[in-house]
Amino acid sequence: MKTFLALVLLTGLCGAAELCPQGAADVSKGAAAGVQWQVYERQYPSPKHCIASTLTAQTTVSWRAAGIENAAVRGRLGVSLCCFDSVQGTSGAIAAGEIQANAWSIAPAEEGARNHKEGFPDLIEEDARISTIEIRGTLWDGSKPVRVDLLLKCSASQFAKEYAYQFTITDRSPDPIRLDWNLLDDLRSGLKPSVQVSGVTRTLLFLTKAEPQEVESVLEISSLGGILVGKFHAPGFTSRKSEH
Repeated sequence: MKTFLALVLLTGLCGAAELCPQGAADVSKGAAAGVQWQVYERQYPSPKHCIASTLTAQTTVSWRAAGIENAAVRGRLGVSLCCFDSVQGTSGAIAAGEIQANAWSIAPAEEGARNHKEGFPDLIEEDARISTIEIRGTLWDGSKPVRVDLLLKCSASQFAKEYAYQFTITDRSPDPIRLDWNLLDDLRSGLKPSVQVSGVTRTLLFLTKAEPQEVESVLEISSLGGILVGKFHAPGFTSRKSEH
């Protein structure tokens, strides 16, 4: 499945526009154990589809179908994914403590070869392999709120006879945080990137002959004191280990 994806966590902060604005979309809502949620999808930006899943809670919540393994939520938290050729409905569990409820969710559909190329085309192409993740909101470290505002991009493309892996981190978080991104850490363990810093944005570029593979990334956000406040999942790219 070709990935041009964005995952957005929204918790009511001002600033950047929503990746998947609701507009005239059908919304499915539910509530249980003090947790409220809703999910919708729309064709945006056309002709692609985006998905938005939001919840409101004052506790630690897990919603694996929405990309949340666990998050200590204090207020509103949303997860939006963009952009896919097609999407499909699916069932997913929302857990808060010992309480679990089933929630209708939306997931990317297998797209096959329709309307996209094989391999890892240039990033300006329609079928560029890009994963964009925006995390915004207020989490909780056990004693105080941790306000997060991150924009993360991961891409893989062919560059001459090599492959380029690019990671871009834009950190506008009002509170100091620590981000652990497993795919970035894996590449840095064997390759030295070129690094460019512009304001609050840091870009790391890796070049290698190792062919990329699409895998699930793990994003862990902690307070500056090292307390984990949220763990999330999204598609991403890394190199095949045997080819380093």
